[in-house]
Amino acid sequence: MITTMSTKRYHLGCSGWSYGDWLGKFYSQDCPPEKMLVEYAKYFDSVEINMSFYRLPYEGMVKGWMAKTPEYFIFCPKMSRKITHMKRLESVEEDLSVFIGRLDLLGEKLGPILIQLPPAMKLDFDKFESFLAALPSNHKYAIEFRNQSWITS
Repeated sequence: MITTMSTKRYHLGCSGWSYGDWLGKFYSQDCPPEKMLVEYAKYFDSVEINMSFYRLPYEGMVKGWMAKTPEYFIFCPKMSRKITHMKRLESVEEDLSVFIGRLDLLGEKLGPILIQLPPAMKLDFDKFESFLAALPSNHKYAIEFRNQSWITS
């Protein structure tokens, strides 16, 4: 069965909203940083949160994002590098709980969580299956495999 865009919900967005080089091109030249998300949300209905890869967003920050976006808007956070790159998916249950617990503050605005694996991480089914089993099943995930070994026949 072929699904058309008119019967399926798609989201369109970018990998962030706070870019100085967008001033005068996407944003007005004098748009202050605290207004960028409000302006961004007038044209797009989703955005990747790249900063969550580097550090856990503060609770107030998450609540601010909620207040600045319409109810249909979704955020797609990138999973913490502590989980994916430093611990390499092993012994991450507590880290997952903290990370997802904070992002659950987004409620219905929490879209898929992007799991970007390190380029050097080779295929390891056992490790990957253990990691998948640790993920809460009530969330959506998108996985970016970056090593050729994950592409098998």
